[in-house]
Amino acid sequence: MACTIPQTNTPKHAWIFSNHETRHVVGKGIGAVNARRGLARALLPTGAEPSLIANTVPCDLGTTVEQKLAYADEYIREMLKIYAEPDFVVTGWGDLEATKMTLALKNYCPDVKIIFIGSQKHLSTITRAERDHLDLILYPDFLIADGAPLPDKRMRRIRYIPHHLVRDMPTQLPQHFEEWISEQERQQFTLMMIGAPDSESYNNSQEKLAAAEIMGHIDAIRDSGRSVMISSSPRTPKGLFHRIQDYCSEDAHIICYEWQANDPNNPYPAVLKHRGLQGVGFTPDSISMPCEALISGAPLFIIAARHYWCDNRSVGDCLTQMIRDGLISHMDKLREKDMQFPRKQHPFCTSRDAAEKVREFFGWKSNILGQHHRL
Repeated sequence: MACTIPQTNTPKHAWIFSNHETRHVVGKGIGAVNARRGLARALLPTGAEPSLIANTVPCDLGTTVEQKLAYADEYIREMLKIYAEPDFVVTGWGDLEATKMTLALKNYCPDVKIIFIGSQKHLSTITRAERDHLDLILYPDFLIADGAPLPDKRMRRIRYIPHHLVRDMPTQLPQHFEEWISEQERQQFTLMMIGAPDSESYNNSQEKLAAAEIMGHIDAIRDSGRSVMISSSPRTPKGLFHRIQDYCSEDAHIICYEWQANDPNNPYPAVLKHRGLQGVGFTPDSISMPCEALISGAPLFIIAARHYWCDNRSVGDCLTQMIRDGLISHMDKLREKDMQFPRKQHPFCTSRDAAEKVREFFGWKSNILGQHHRL
């Protein structure tokens, strides 16, 4: 029996499907899940959270689409017994099985709004019949050729991939990071985010070159009198980060954090809100890192571009657009005064920007997140 969702101008419940086998695996799925959850949070009332359905069609369940969809149908029935019926579901690139699970929900909740984030390339992974079930397709500008028309009336352009700082971690800095900041001059510091296209990107010689370039940027920041906090990411090769840790180990004005899944002591969420943050540097291999860092209001800059630029064209196109928009700079082109910009009072929030397009499309009323973002 189909569920009926009351017509409302303010959605109150949302679901997100995520493949439980990849959600916390290094380099797989984390950015996609954060994008979906960030958009859902920006659309829901303050304090409401989307239901994260952390299970989708098992990859080893049969070999036919029919078998997988039969499982999806059964699973949806079970989830509707546990979670509130959703007004909308956010799905998209990076998880085909999650998209198929989302579409199966239409069999039970025909009025649910399905929002897909991605491009024509991502849409090509599902059938035409499945695409017909999508209510809204959010298409990032950097994936569209300049001036190209959108081929579908359900498509809306958004500037960037939606992101909020949505990892389930505290926003209070762990004590030893707070103590380190208190010992720095004016209690100020620069954050450097070290990523990689994936955790096995480099051979030994490439790793040395990448590490040397990053170390050069660390030296430049330290020579200007600023302290540095360095963090790895889910994709950072351990050998690369350990070289950087060893290089910085004797400098009391540098502190390092090695990323670990579900670590309650990860300082990253709180750091982006910290009043002492002067700037954020990041390697050019991720869309997630700069989109998340925008909400800090601090100047953003690319580091290690010579040995780090990602082969993924979408990442390159996104960063190029952010440079054109004046949101980020290259470390090599920064002048001393560029790192002294005051933090923006109203920083650009990619999730809020996308949420405004969604509300306009469906005629939904705005909420407090239309004016303020939260971590």
